[in-house]
Amino acid sequence: MTVDTTDRAYEFFVEEATELLEVLERGLMRISSDRELEKIHDLMRAAHSIKGGAACIGLMGIQKIAHNLENGIRALYREDLLVDMELENLLLQAFDSLREPIIQQIQTGQYNEEEAIALSLPIFQAVEAKLGHSLEEAAELPEVSMGGDMTKFLFAEEIPPGLSRWEDLLGLEGASMTPRQVIEELKSQAEVFATLGSMLNLSGFTAIAESAIKAFEANPKYYKTVGKIALADLQGGREAVLGGDRSQGGKPSKNLLKLTTPQKPRITGVSPVRSHQKTDKPPAQAKKTDPPKSDVASARQRLRSTSAPALGVRVDLDRLEMLTNFVGELATEDNSLLLQNQQSQTSLETVEKGWNRFYQLMVKLQENSGKERQELKQTIIEEIVQIGEAIYDLKLFNKQSNSILKKRQRTLQKVEKNIAETRMLSLESLLDRFPRMVRDLSVREGKPVKLDLIGTNTLVDKAILEKLYDPLVHLVRNAFDHGIEPPEIRKITEKPEEGKIEIAAYHRGDRTYIEVRDNGGGINLEKVRQKAVKKKIISEEEARQLSPEQLYELLFLPDFSTKEKVSDLSGRGMGLEAVRRQIESLKGTISLSSELGKGTVFTMRLPWKLTITKLLVFNLEGSLFAISMNSLAAIVSIDPEEIEMDEGKAVYSWQGKKVPLIQSMLLNYNYPLIPVADFQEAIASHSSLGQYSSKVMLVLISQDSETIAIKIDRVIMEQSLTIKPFDRGLKPPDYLSGCTILGDGRLVPVIDGIQLLERSRKLNLPVALFAGERSPAEDLDLMQGKMQSVAALPTVLIIDDSLTTRQTLSTTLQKAGFNVIQASDGWEGLAQLQQNFLIRAVICDVEMPNMNGLEFLSRCRKEFHKDKLPVIMVTSRSSDRYRQLAKQLKSNGYLTKPYLDRELIELLYGSLSN
Repeated sequence: MTVDTTDRAYEFFVEEATELLEVLERGLMRISSDRELEKIHDLMRAAHSIKGGAACIGLMGIQKIAHNLENGIRALYREDLLVDMELENLLLQAFDSLREPIIQQIQTGQYNEEEAIALSLPIFQAVEAKLGHSLEEAAELPEVSMGGDMTKFLFAEEIPPGLSRWEDLLGLEGASMTPRQVIEELKSQAEVFATLGSMLNLSGFTAIAESAIKAFEANPKYYKTVGKIALADLQGGREAVLGGDRSQGGKPSKNLLKLTTPQKPRITGVSPVRSHQKTDKPPAQAKKTDPPKSDVASARQRLRSTSAPALGVRVDLDRLEMLTNFVGELATEDNSLLLQNQQSQTSLETVEKGWNRFYQLMVKLQENSGKERQELKQTIIEEIVQIGEAIYDLKLFNKQSNSILKKRQRTLQKVEKNIAETRMLSLESLLDRFPRMVRDLSVREGKPVKLDLIGTNTLVDKAILEKLYDPLVHLVRNAFDHGIEPPEIRKITEKPEEGKIEIAAYHRGDRTYIEVRDNGGGINLEKVRQKAVKKKIISEEEARQLSPEQLYELLFLPDFSTKEKVSDLSGRGMGLEAVRRQIESLKGTISLSSELGKGTVFTMRLPWKLTITKLLVFNLEGSLFAISMNSLAAIVSIDPEEIEMDEGKAVYSWQGKKVPLIQSMLLNYNYPLIPVADFQEAIASHSSLGQYSSKVMLVLISQDSETIAIKIDRVIMEQSLTIKPFDRGLKPPDYLSGCTILGDGRLVPVIDGIQLLERSRKLNLPVALFAGERSPAEDLDLMQGKMQSVAALPTVLIIDDSLTTRQTLSTTLQKAGFNVIQASDGWEGLAQLQQNFLIRAVICDVEMPNMNGLEFLSRCRKEFHKDKLPVIMVTSRSSDRYRQLAKQLKSNGYLTKPYLDRELIELLYGSLSN
């Protein structure tokens, strides 16, 4: 079958499938000796992901073979199955029947579907004979747990609300519902329980629910008695499951089974319901087994206590323990401060009492003379000594309090640092994808290139990490295609035949740096000049005047390339313009440097996402601003005449170069702070603020070889402060990263120094570099308008562990006019919902690691009603019990793969319009 091999989803499938084939081969080779449940899970996931990815891009023969292999592996869940070398060999042969067509498709762009299926059939028939049942029967075996006990989760989270509702319904007769309405609601709830029991293969729990339904139908007059007996049985079944029972889940009691047949009005222990009665006392045995009302709350608490995820990120338990210890230290230090405060209060009372006595003695001293006067003097001396001792104690307590406060500050700094790092993930999970990609490109293109990874343990905020893949893919491909020369050219220039690409990551200040380097031919700046003139971007005169840094900027313009012919590598995906836009959306910057014949370096600078950092707060013409100390090159105090004018611009000479002053850019953004009179009063209270009255203060911001300066009026303070995002109603420029709150309640905007420098650099470029005749400001406004228009489109969250499936779904939705956000499992999906308020719908797979789709759906519905946030399940699980469970968990739709794009879009639009 022929598929579009230039499609982005196809590329993802190729990358994903090659890795999954390795997982399958390694696992199946040891399956007879290593049959751990987690290993079976991994093999199941690998076969399932290949199946889903193949279906998404139209490789239906491969999809069918992968489906059969998935069911063959699923059969290994049977504890009574003998897994010997014969079965292992058969499964490896089945794996080979899957690998061959995939390899053929990757290498040639096509494969013989009929032949592949025909060759696989006798192998799978042999597998079935060995198993003793068909592969489709294996598909009905219990679902893989995907990193957790689904049964335990549902009985801890989903069953308790249903039981509470059941209990509430029994008391609603006469209040807001008729007996008949109550019975129907109880039967409906019992059907939910029966579905869950059937889904989880808990025959006893299912029998309780089904018996309750029969009892309600057989004895509607005694529905309260039926309800209370059934409630006790259901609670008993739940407790059994939470205690480890995974086969029964309790069983119907004799009293409940007895009530499944019609009863005479005067049977023992059962009273008929009369219309005037408001209560129906339950039998004694039902009352004894009724669980305490706190059971639901305690179950929820137990569930919370066994997991450490926060906003979708798995928390390092060692770090969590460390944070707990720090909190304990803070509590101890608080107790010490409280004791010090109590002791200080006692000493203050002693001073106060001593002062009162001293005052009274002084009055008496003035009124008396002689011997009595002498006695009063002695008493006064004694009182003064006591007051002196109390004052000494106060000084000691104050010194001790200062010591405790310093310890608290150090502990708080440790807490701040560790809390920040709990939101971080190492780049290893992202960068490990690239060696395989470069290797495959080397084989395919006949160009030997090696990829080295440096600093893979560098931590990055998870939200940033998720958006770095596409930019890095482009930069690595760009280095491979544009940067590294063909082997024959490298040989002529006396370079090693094997080229080298390097991805290096490191921290500097409050920024994360990621560099993509190559030892290729570098960038020919003369070609860049000629191309710019040829495309009429700038004139020949302007081209001659551009510096190397300005010429590099041309490469980030749309559709700009020095190559006359675009290859299938460099011409697909996002261009450098889109790369920069993606990095800037993360509040980062990207630049490049190159040396002809030696190679090129792309450098991305990204925020580390510290919420608390050391800020310099300063005054600029009546407004307060703050900036991270880590982004500053220097703070200098100069004479006014040291500021010169150069081509109409104010500059300052620093370290042999002219630094432009750019504070006018900041003054274009007016942020209401406090009245001027109050401001003058506030800054006047700082004794150190007037010391530079005859000087000019400059704050210098530097990045690589570029530096800018801000002329400020006064430094207000240098302090560790929290940076908070702006209110959604505000539209600040990109060089303001948020705001901070001072101790007196004033709001201060925080400058992102690197973004400010980037904005300044853009404003210094020739106007003609921007498309059309727009000024830089107009160009930026247009980009902002595009972003706003994009934000106005409906945003859909796609959750699927298959990269191929996510990309295929993304393409389908984007063509239909949706914005798309992706997540690889339920935990990431929950995190995206917390972080992005624009998400209006979710499309979710069922089978995923870490948190599967059903668990995600259950947790999601605790916060988002199905009318407010539609969730559509898209899965290969076609069994009706999965469909029913998704319905009970309040999904808005359930589609099985492969699906029709039109069917998905119609269902999505219908869910959003309800």
